[in-house]
Amino acid sequence: MIHRKPQTVYYRFINRTPADNYPPYKFAHSRVALEQALRAVNLGKGDEILIPELTCYSILQPLGNLGIKAVFYQGQENLAPDWSDIALKKTVRTKAIIMLHYFGIPQQINPFLDYCNQNNLLLIED
Repeated sequence: MIHRKPQTVYYRFINRTPADNYPPYKFAHSRVALEQALRAVNLGKGDEILIPELTCYSILQPLGNLGIKAVFYQGQENLAPDWSDIALKKTVRTKAIIMLHYFGIPQQINPFLDYCNQNNLLLIED
């Protein structure tokens, strides 16, 4: 999911209803879905996305395809983000932050939403 302040951003391919009368987009791989979502919000060459250091390659591939720079932020021992490190790494080119739910254990979304709202960033939830 991609979130944005002041309202949550819904894209045609995410927020479809049966009344729309056309099938939803289907992707064989999550990296392809991520790339299409990034295209839909006009992220591309020269933009930056904050990504946790502990991540998988499949998140990086769509960024590379679009010319988006991955900026890695540190995590704590409990896998929560290190907010002081994030603050140091955010620049004017930073457009989004990725929040990972490690091993199926949900992260606390409110700190991410607050940070994104304060800094006008997209939140990409994985």
